[in-house]
Amino acid sequence: MYTNLTFPSLDDWEPTKESLHWYSKAVGVIPRAHAESHPKWWHISLKVQPDGLVTKNMPLPGGGIFFLKMDLFNHVVDLITSRGDRNQFSMTDGLSSTAFGDQLLGAVADLGLSGEYASEKFENDEARAYNPLDAEKYFATLVNIDQIFKKHRASLSGEVGPVQLWLHGFRIHRSSTT
Repeated sequence: MYTNLTFPSLDDWEPTKESLHWYSKAVGVIPRAHAESHPKWWHISLKVQPDGLVTKNMPLPGGGIFFLKMDLFNHVVDLITSRGDRNQFSMTDGLSSTAFGDQLLGAVADLGLSGEYASEKFENDEARAYNPLDAEKYFATLVNIDQIFKKHRASLSGEVGPVQLWLHGFRIHRSSTT
């Protein structure tokens, strides 16, 4: 069924990978503080959607929900609420992950939320490079992998977790043959 999937080359995408990795850490501290906890930490992972990676829904004070989406077509992180609010944060501006995370936390505070944010997870003052084409190739790869894993998951019995991307998942380890 998935024999025709193509996997684009991710050679030379290291700067974009590092940016996505650091920005995802900034995104991840928010569900860590506000999403309903899961004993296997599933509440802090990201899930593949048609246009990017999303967090779990999180409750808003006074009712409603919000979530964060790393939109890998428009190259922004969206904060979207069930009340119709939407804030966008560009991943192409070259912000350090500290500055990027501070913007996200400011927007969450504007929603009336506060919490114990593990900001040390994203604190890094290096400017971030981001190539939209590299991010799109990475996302195409994730979509293919998500399909393969979901097909395999359907064949398993018993308790099976969702297909998810862990925030440390941007670390790709290559083995060399000698």
